[in-house]
Amino acid sequence: MPSKILISKIEADTKIALIEENRLSEFYFDKNEGDALTGNIYVGRVETIQIGMQAAFVNIGLDKNAFLHFSDLPKDRQALPKPVKVGEEIPVQITKLPGGEKGVRVSACLTLPGRYSVLMPGTSCISISKRIEDENERKRLSKLVKPIKPDQMGVIVRTNAENAEKSEIENDIQSLIGLWTGIEKRLSHVKAPACIFKDNDPILRCMRDLLTDDVEEIIAESNDAFEAAQSSARLIAPDAISKIHLHTSDIPLFSIYSIKKQLDDALSRRIWLKSGGFLIFDKTEALTVIDVNTGKFVGKTSLSDTVFKLNLEAAEEIAHQLRLRDIGGIIVIDFIDMDSRAQKDELVKALREFLKKDKTHTTVHGLTALGLVEMTRKKKREPLEASFKSICPVCKGEGMILNR
Repeated sequence: MPSKILISKIEADTKIALIEENRLSEFYFDKNEGDALTGNIYVGRVETIQIGMQAAFVNIGLDKNAFLHFSDLPKDRQALPKPVKVGEEIPVQITKLPGGEKGVRVSACLTLPGRYSVLMPGTSCISISKRIEDENERKRLSKLVKPIKPDQMGVIVRTNAENAEKSEIENDIQSLIGLWTGIEKRLSHVKAPACIFKDNDPILRCMRDLLTDDVEEIIAESNDAFEAAQSSARLIAPDAISKIHLHTSDIPLFSIYSIKKQLDDALSRRIWLKSGGFLIFDKTEALTVIDVNTGKFVGKTSLSDTVFKLNLEAAEEIAHQLRLRDIGGIIVIDFIDMDSRAQKDELVKALREFLKKDKTHTTVHGLTALGLVEMTRKKKREPLEASFKSICPVCKGEGMILNR
């Protein structure tokens, strides 16, 4: 599936769009480089411990203390009677952004992602991405990585490493080891709370996370974006330098690909389907609810087939919208009711298949007794709407005002 990456950089504002099959699939808007939090590593100080919650609250220098669950501690510490102590300084990494009244969630199991691998200091395991299904390739990668990694460091081999050359993977791991060496030095010199590593370069993240063999072209709209893309590619993806081109047309790059129109749709509560049906997205603090409606769709065969076809179309669009809107957390989908157990099973199976395009971890838990599909999607960063919307000062986000 050929795809393109579009990059616009004007001073501190960076916009990145991933185009698949001439359609916007992912969008990143960094208003002010340095504001991104997920992936940042801090030296934190344990302020309080909640045994009943099996968690500690850690001061990392943000407005609210970070939440550290004991399950996010290294295995050897989890086994101790007191895994952490009040006043203790501990290195942690942000894994989940704040939501509502909550602070960020952190983990003491640190990870450093590269293009082909993820380095895990303090462990010794080797894991291969589940998306690499060929058993011979999995064995090759495991055998390749074992002599490269240090004894006290684990490695996750990413999907991008499938069929990659040994030298490419080795260089990737070595660069991450060098990065960790620098972080270790800072760890020994700073006092909590302090940030010791920021994973905040949006174009570098783009090259690391979005660049796959399917990407046929990277188009930069300005000289700044072009130079930044080339610089990032030299560091982690030298083979991609030839794919980077400067946009020279007088027509704005994002206009050519109708990015604004697609973003407007993605920020809307209602999404129309090609058949005439539509989806409604409603968000609460705890979860997102998606309602599937028949709308203008009447079908041409039996009612059962009509509903099933609409639900399948809705499932594909939902998978696309979750990725584009970057919706995380608990998600409940109210598909149109179906009587056939076989069709229900086929729908859930199809949804899982559509979600395979999503690099962010998703889990579909199946149908509830009420016929709702429950699923979760890992929350890595703020959803798309956070970049473009703010809470209404009149209704305070309720969407209604008092009629008096």
